[in-house]
Amino acid sequence: MRLFWALVGSAVSIALIIAIVNLRINFSDPTSDGERVGVIIKLVPQGVMNDSWEAELVRGGLNGGNGGFSVQPFDFTVPSRLVDQVRAALASGQEVHIHYSASIFYSALLTDSGGHYLTSIDPLKKAP
Repeated sequence: MRLFWALVGSAVSIALIIAIVNLRINFSDPTSDGERVGVIIKLVPQGVMNDSWEAELVRGGLNGGNGGFSVQPFDFTVPSRLVDQVRAALASGQEVHIHYSASIFYSALLTDSGGHYLTSIDPLKKAP
């Protein structure tokens, strides 16, 4: 019986260590939601324990008025219900307006996006 409880205790300890190691805290952008505008440049299926889609949005521009061009990528997780819309935006190369929610606590086993989850995506209309 002692061996049984020793094994159970070891299994619980290992499970807690794995959970703590994979729990990430997002200190870089602790807001609860936000919006971005840019072009989708990547959409890939990822996830170790959970199938997920990860995407990247970029918005270029002049860097600090010095004439240098800057591209700042933004990574986010795409729910399965929005994958087709993101795929269409990627194929067209059109600028989009995305809404996302940011989770302060997230698991690296579920997402590679740093805790940013897409909630909606809308193509931008070109100015006349």
